[in-house]
Amino acid sequence: MRKVRMDLMFLDELEAEIARSGIAYIPCGSMEWHGPHLTVGCDFLRARAQCEGAAQATGGVVLPPMWVASAGYSAFRGSIVFSGELVIRFGTELLRELEKMGFRLAIFVLGHGGPVQEECFTRACEEHGEGRPLRGMVIAPPGNLDPHPRWTAHAGPWETGETLAACAEAVDLERYRPNEPKLPKYDADPATYQPGLSPRGRADIDMHMAWTKWKWDPKLVAKVTPEQAEAWLAEDIAGIVKDVKRVVGEE
Repeated sequence: MRKVRMDLMFLDELEAEIARSGIAYIPCGSMEWHGPHLTVGCDFLRARAQCEGAAQATGGVVLPPMWVASAGYSAFRGSIVFSGELVIRFGTELLRELEKMGFRLAIFVLGHGGPVQEECFTRACEEHGEGRPLRGMVIAPPGNLDPHPRWTAHAGPWETGETLAACAEAVDLERYRPNEPKLPKYDADPATYQPGLSPRGRADIDMHMAWTKWKWDPKLVAKVTPEQAEAWLAEDIAGIVKDVKRVVGEE
């Protein structure tokens, strides 16, 4: 398979791929609680696998996973979360640096989705500006499913399955306790994470930080099979490839 990870490329390899495809994939996630059965970094582990699969199909370079993320689940134990203001600035400055390097398309692939993440990275693309040598875009798998079915919920079957396919050591179903729905939480202030966000984004943070229990049937997680895990990951990779090819004019 073709080398796609930026951190494993020599400079001549990196610059050759920038000249050839001009595509940068940015896997984005967050360090946060994902139940007892998933590691805290599973968001960006899944996103990196999605990006690597897409880059094999379209060409491009996969950056190291970006775990600078806004809330979500900022009150859940194990979470490291930043304000929307910081995430937007980080994304904007990253786009600036990628443009400096000669990339022509940069894709934020959101392993941790939801309205706050989409707002932050969309705002970063907007603040970078249109009509510049580098275009930024945001993809949040499984973005073609609206409304999302129950299996796509946080720490639910879809995240469990894709993590299993992307990095099996990040899943341990023996730790799973379907009869223990209480959320382990820190005492955190929503206002810490709300600067820079729209009213909708601030309200989303208030809503998630008020949760005390899982909002879905966690027993669905135990039904995930390796075959389903691979199928979900392949489906999301195919969706990313389709979106990127449309943007670069190959469809």
